[in-house]
Amino acid sequence: MIGVPPGARIWLACGATDMRRGFDGLAAMVQTQLAADPARARPRKVGCGLTFATAEDGGQLIRQRCEPLFVPSKPGLVARVLEIACWAHVRRKWFDLYEAHASPLAREALDRIGQLYKIETAIRGQSAQERRVGRQKYAVPLLAALHAWMIEQSAKVDQGSTFATAFNYAFNNWDALQRYAEDGHLEIDNNIAERSVRGAGVGRKNYLFFGSDTGGERAAIIYSLIETCKLNHIDPQRYLHYVLERIADHPINRIEELLPWNLVDQLQQPAQVTHALAA
Repeated sequence: MIGVPPGARIWLACGATDMRRGFDGLAAMVQTQLAADPARARPRKVGCGLTFATAEDGGQLIRQRCEPLFVPSKPGLVARVLEIACWAHVRRKWFDLYEAHASPLAREALDRIGQLYKIETAIRGQSAQERRVGRQKYAVPLLAALHAWMIEQSAKVDQGSTFATAFNYAFNNWDALQRYAEDGHLEIDNNIAERSVRGAGVGRKNYLFFGSDTGGERAAIIYSLIETCKLNHIDPQRYLHYVLERIADHPINRIEELLPWNLVDQLQQPAQVTHALAA
């Protein structure tokens, strides 16, 4: 199993994305960066827009090639890729402190962060524009107040304490933490992404070694198909059973006909199964 070197970035695209159109924009930018040295980095792209790459130097080349995406090309310009930080990670640090010490300071931090999540509950299911308006009206003032409170309280704690660590984590990521309020398409945290990889995480010890890069790529294809089934509210087992019965005799130049969203009618999936997967 290939380890992830410190500082490396792992790309995971998820959410309400139309997979028929794909999300090739980000993948294309990564491909372009990696292509600068094709002899050492071997990028590969599959139809849904995911990019897989390996590098002989343990990931250093990938990081060097892709890091420019996060840096503006000229002063005054916005970087091609903007980082959106996760409020769940900020909250977790304060939750652990409260569990360990029952600290009033940690309790207030949790309450303040909880107010941001109450706004998310209220606007859930609304359009991106409505979500942005709601966040601008309610979340932005709370974010400003939270930041001011953190600055005030951080000056009162020992700079070597775990409380200082929690404050500094938020300070170091503050710009990225408040970007979600600028775009209604974004989420306040990456819990959706983490839930989407939980299935692979639960079983990873059962298949720790794929044996080769090719084995890992094949596993990635299977993962992509299964997660695409979930995104389209299709039972993965029903889909794979249908495809495996037919793929040997299916024309290779019409393979797209066997993609999940093209088989909704043929699978004859019971409505109650679809509703359960959509819940």
